[in-house]
Amino acid sequence: MASFGLKVIRRVFAAAEHVAPRLTGRAAFELFCRTPNAKVLSDGERRAVDRAAGFMTEARHHRLKTKNGCVMVHEFRPEPGRRAAGTVLVIHGWRSRTEYMRTLIEGYRDAGYKVVSLDLPGHGQSQGRRLTLVSAVEAARLTGEWFGPFVAVVGHSFGGAVAANAVVGSVKNIPPLAAERLVLIAAPSSLPAIFNDFSRMLSVGLRAWADT
Repeated sequence: MASFGLKVIRRVFAAAEHVAPRLTGRAAFELFCRTPNAKVLSDGERRAVDRAAGFMTEARHHRLKTKNGCVMVHEFRPEPGRRAAGTVLVIHGWRSRTEYMRTLIEGYRDAGYKVVSLDLPGHGQSQGRRLTLVSAVEAARLTGEWFGPFVAVVGHSFGGAVAANAVVGSVKNIPPLAAERLVLIAAPSSLPAIFNDFSRMLSVGLRAWADT
């Protein structure tokens, strides 16, 4: 059952579409791109972050400047004295962060790889409260400039969409990310389908999206 707040938002968007469809579409898109406050965690999220505290101290942390702020990249190196078999880039999903990818990162590191994990804009220790596919791909490209090329890029959920678009170079004016392999875990098969689901949830009609 929808909350009272969601019911109000639906009514506002349904009415606004007939008055100002373009403005309504832009407002809906900005709401779609708005990320949760990374400092406000549920009890489960807080426990996961706390359990990974020791794991995170093993990493070297790098703050990289993008066009829209700074993103954090965490570098996990193999055991001392062991030569890295290559570098793997890990990209988490929406409302996720490096701490939640701990098991995956440890697996690659134990296999002899250096792992760099990107906190997407608006997530983890990165700045901002807005995330788009373009800003995410730009952050991945910047990570590649500093730590690539990669033997593999691994993306989970929305991070899979970011990884795929970064590697194939689908975003205009952003060069492809150099990687030998692409690994996708539970990645969306269609971003337009996600937009459509979001639109239905907020009662945003076709006029608003068509004029955006």
